Amino acid sequence: MKKTIALLLALVMSLSLAACGGGSGMPCGACREFFMQLSPRNKDTEILVDYETRETITLNELMPKWWGDERYAEQMSNSESET
Repeated sequence: MKKTIALLLALVMSLSLAACGGGSGMPCGACREFFMQLSPRNKDTEILVDYETRETITLNELMPKWWGDERYAEQMSNSESET
């Protein structure tokens, strides 16, 4: 499952480069939102900002107050109380 998600992210990222950044490596806002909605764990995904210096930034740094955090936390607490 992890390999499937990683491949999907790589595919979407390569498509977003052509459509949104012209090769900059920075995903557009819609792509950032999509990555976050796939899994809350994606907030730790590193995105290459500068190829020459190898500078990276995490998705969480790009979206520090993502609206879905509350919703995922609520779903997790509800699923734990059901078990």
